[in-house]
Amino acid sequence: MHEDDDRVRLDFSIDERLPSELYTRLTSMAFEHPSLGPQRWVSAAFPHRETDVLLEMRSHVAVTSTRVAGTTCLLDGRVN
Repeated sequence: MHEDDDRVRLDFSIDERLPSELYTRLTSMAFEHPSLGPQRWVSAAFPHRETDVLLEMRSHVAVTSTRVAGTTCLLDGRVN
């Protein structure tokens, strides 16, 4: 997690040997951090094949854009 004045940046690296339920739980836990309060801008990067992570992100963020860059999914939005 990287924080600057106007945006929090989340970078998720995922070990494919771990159960996918763990990815979802860890993504949800990231939003318990105080710097990810309501209406805070967030940018996230995670492997594009991890749809569970994308769905969990969307449950916490009002997404303004998503895009794929190589093997990475990039998401921008405001925390709900």
